[in-house]
Amino acid sequence: MKIILASTILNPNGERPKSLTIRTSRRTKTESVIGAVNAIVFDRGNSSTTASFEIIRSHPSEEAAEIFAMSHAEDLKKSLPATLEFKMLMARRNFNLDGCTLAEIKIAADSLTTITKYEFTGRNING
Repeated sequence: MKIILASTILNPNGERPKSLTIRTSRRTKTESVIGAVNAIVFDRGNSSTTASFEIIRSHPSEEAAEIFAMSHAEDLKKSLPATLEFKMLMARRNFNLDGCTLAEIKIAADSLTTITKYEFTGRNING
């Protein structure tokens, strides 16, 4: 699987995403009348999808890993909002999360390795 944000490949060396999670939530509204037995729940129709995953990368030096950790989040912000694209190479299918923003990113550098946890929120995934 290739994961692409705008024109940036998040796993250029074929790193497999760890803990890939897709979560969809809808906005609802609950109303209850005083003394009523049951409340009424309305589906507001507003939905959003969150995609979260982790990428473990190797780097040529400890300094390269540290530079990546310090600069990667800021580099991604420049292209947002954007489409997050999941390309399933073997199945020849693509899934897109349109209009997404980077809700959270956490990058840990450990020697020659970085572990990046991404969380993107956007509209519905289509594919």
